[in-house]
Amino acid sequence: MNMKKKILLNILFLLLPFGSVVLAQNSFEEIKDSVIDFGLADSTDFLEIIANINTFQEQGLDSTDIEMLLSGPIFGTIIVELAQEDKLTYQNLCNEYIKFKQTSLYLPCRTNHEITKKLASTSADYSNWNTDKELFLALNIPDKELESIRLYVQEHSDIQMTYSELLEAYEKEKQAKKTAATAFLFEFQGAIDIDSLKALSLEKNKPILLYFTGYNCVNCMKLERNTLSERIIYTSLLEDFIFASLYIDSRMELPEEEQYMSDFNQEFITTVGSKNLDYLISNFQVSSQPYFVCLNSGNQILETADYQTNSINDFVDFLESCIKKFNN
Repeated sequence: MNMKKKILLNILFLLLPFGSVVLAQNSFEEIKDSVIDFGLADSTDFLEIIANINTFQEQGLDSTDIEMLLSGPIFGTIIVELAQEDKLTYQNLCNEYIKFKQTSLYLPCRTNHEITKKLASTSADYSNWNTDKELFLALNIPDKELESIRLYVQEHSDIQMTYSELLEAYEKEKQAKKTAATAFLFEFQGAIDIDSLKALSLEKNKPILLYFTGYNCVNCMKLERNTLSERIIYTSLLEDFIFASLYIDSRMELPEEEQYMSDFNQEFITTVGSKNLDYLISNFQVSSQPYFVCLNSGNQILETADYQTNSINDFVDFLESCIKKFNN
């Protein structure tokens, strides 16, 4: 990344706090051909730049457009593109935003901006939830997530916070729980013990879900980062299944009395990883990872999945199918 681009990206964070309240001293006609130079700008220069951008209202933009233009994502995208073409004038900046207004992205962005602004000024009061939840519905928040937010508002309604402040706290708490939950899911790193898993399945009345993975498995890492870390998924893994992560490349030595000769390839099995891999190949005729096998308490296969089931929706469908077949 060149120095000019770095400067342009850095100034986004300086522009945002000022907002769009700086009054213009000149008209758009007077400043339209001026080059916007961030290179040597100080705080006074930034205020002048924002004041000049406010003159865009003379070209048909309203105050919400100015706020949106001065937001990081939109402003950053337009500025970087213009800077690369050495066309960073107020006229070109205004023109590019007007082009953006004509795209299909504009109305959803404007709606989100207006709702976000409303959330920043509305007190999180649970007694008003039935009215306030319409703001969240307009953001297309999934039903399960909306219910989690509702409960969080109910629990924290006695604290004087706006919805924006409460949501920030909610996200931090959710991230902490997510980190703890996903760490717990992969905490077990031992060898397969199907008899113990069957006993737990019978005791808890939950299906067994075997996850064959590897420390060096790139697709496993992608799946864990992008799919298994989703709240709806890791919560189900924790609450609805007897879940076991089985690493096929673990070099941990098995106790001597647990070492054995594989019936599959006649090799002597001495490590946790080789035992897990031998179980995977011998029982399911599969050697690739990631691989999921859902079993009932009688060790019968209910469902299987591999990396092709890597989208959140597909994996949720897989889990729901496992539970449904277990309960039938």
